Amino acid sequence: MSKFNVRAFRILFLFALSIGGQALRAESASGTVIPPANYIVDANGTVWTVSNGNSYQNGTADGGGDIAELVYWYGMIYAKTNSSGWYLYWFGWQQTSDPTGGALSQPESPTGTAIPPASSIVDANGTVWTVINGNSYQNGTADGGGDISELLYWYGMIYARTNSSGWYLYWYGWQQTSDPTGGASLPTPSPAPAPAPAPAPAPAPAPAPAPQPQSQPPSQSIVGPRYTVGPQNIGCSGVYLNPGDNIQNAVNAYGPYTVFCLNPGTYYQQVVTPRDGDQFIGLQGAALDGQNTAWNAFNGSANNVVIKNLYIYSYANGTQFGSIEAGGSYWLIQSNDISYSGGAGVSLDGGDGHQVIANYLHHNFQEGYHVSGGANVLFDSNEIAYNNYLQQVNWGWEAGGGKAAFTTGLVMQYNYSHDNWGPGLWTDIDNYGTTYQYNLVTNNQTGIQVEISYNTYIASNVTSHNGGPYCPGWLWCSEIEISASGGIYGGLIEVVGNSSASVTGGNGISLVQQNRGSGAYGPYITQNVWVHNNTVDLSAGGAMGMVDDTLTDGIFSRNNLYDYNSYIGSSGYLFTFKDYWMQFSEWQGWGMDVHSSAR
Repeated sequence: MSKFNVRAFRILFLFALSIGGQALRAESASGTVIPPANYIVDANGTVWTVSNGNSYQNGTADGGGDIAELVYWYGMIYAKTNSSGWYLYWFGWQQTSDPTGGALSQPESPTGTAIPPASSIVDANGTVWTVINGNSYQNGTADGGGDISELLYWYGMIYARTNSSGWYLYWYGWQQTSDPTGGASLPTPSPAPAPAPAPAPAPAPAPAPAPQPQSQPPSQSIVGPRYTVGPQNIGCSGVYLNPGDNIQNAVNAYGPYTVFCLNPGTYYQQVVTPRDGDQFIGLQGAALDGQNTAWNAFNGSANNVVIKNLYIYSYANGTQFGSIEAGGSYWLIQSNDISYSGGAGVSLDGGDGHQVIANYLHHNFQEGYHVSGGANVLFDSNEIAYNNYLQQVNWGWEAGGGKAAFTTGLVMQYNYSHDNWGPGLWTDIDNYGTTYQYNLVTNNQTGIQVEISYNTYIASNVTSHNGGPYCPGWLWCSEIEISASGGIYGGLIEVVGNSSASVTGGNGISLVQQNRGSGAYGPYITQNVWVHNNTVDLSAGGAMGMVDDTLTDGIFSRNNLYDYNSYIGSSGYLFTFKDYWMQFSEWQGWGMDVHSSAR
């Protein structure tokens, strides 16, 4: 099928109406779903149906399969599949996230939900967990868990209490751990040795158009952290350590998959290289102080490592290194307070499947996080604040909230990034298939920045007051900024459902093209960007639009489109297109925001 842009669809549709178009049915309402509806009619008059799980357009199969629901949502067709999440139809089926914010899905279970007495648990990804005859199931499929007396959902993670061998955490398979509630449940029996499970490989991305699913947020009503941030009062059962102990000596003395419980107090200048599956869990008040001498607290290439509930501060790691330096895969870094590092708070160096959840990453010399490579990495419910606080690292290079490069399937959701000297959230260099959703991003130099990357989904974030008097002008320092990045292989950069309020020295939602060369997936060009159904407040200052300094004006003819947006405070020459500043009505004359409102 030859590719043509959304404006072409609309022109053909309006032309058909102008000559009668009597055969066309009325457009279906946004929110129409098959089932229970028998068909959907889109804005172009195409009739969509589903038969035996396959999708059809005007009676012709379009390649969509395994479909549980077909949804019409603000002018676009989405499919929810039985096994691999949501897809958007955009010149073929493209992986995306739930456009309804979970309105059609089962809600996430509250933390503390347990089986029994509950009959099931729904986690943050929509997976339904059940227990039958002591065995655990995910969406009806056994996952290897057995002898289970209690299944527990606790701050975004699934735990099982067994009858004979204590507690287990589901983390790419069942891993021995301690009671996550600190004894809020029934007393935990002493854990018996369990065979060390082998690290599970990350799911390999399937060929387009059906890549592996991404996480699915449960609700549009939440932005910012949905879990309590930082260390909590929790329990631990395992090998107990005390201040003054050498943690590395303890690691060397035990085999892999050991739970180390750090009693309250300060552990000075500890540098730990874990074994596979090791867990380091702090009881309330446990702290690791590098005294600005030790390089980092945790490092190495082990897999399935858990670091939880610790204060970690004053490590001397340099820029682009972290106080936690994860070189393996599948690290869980959860509920820590990490500050005053010499570079980043957390650094993920190429491994797959890491999860960074509910940490407070603050007052680090360069940035809160650094990511270089890896697939299916998750940042969820972190507070990322006051990084590059001395303003000594050039944020145009890498500083501020943090930066990720060379990733596939990165998910940044429910984070609160604020008061960083640099971008709040940033993907730069060959990131493919990133999702930004339900983040709160305020008072940074730029809000959410996508730079020389590809195929990104930016949805339901709240950004405000990013930018300010130190920004270099043009359309830099935007609330959401797409720079030399675009949709490829029939995909998109989609910016939808966000709420942004800019300030003087900042800007709204902006597209930028410069000469940046080519990367892993082709030229770095701003193309196939769809900005729709956002609310943008320009009343306190700022502007928006598209700019190109390549002397080719290519950005203006590469299927980039704004539409169905709502603008506040947009009077004046606040929009730019083809090197001209213009009022909203002139912007519409170029085919932008034809169905949008401005006041």
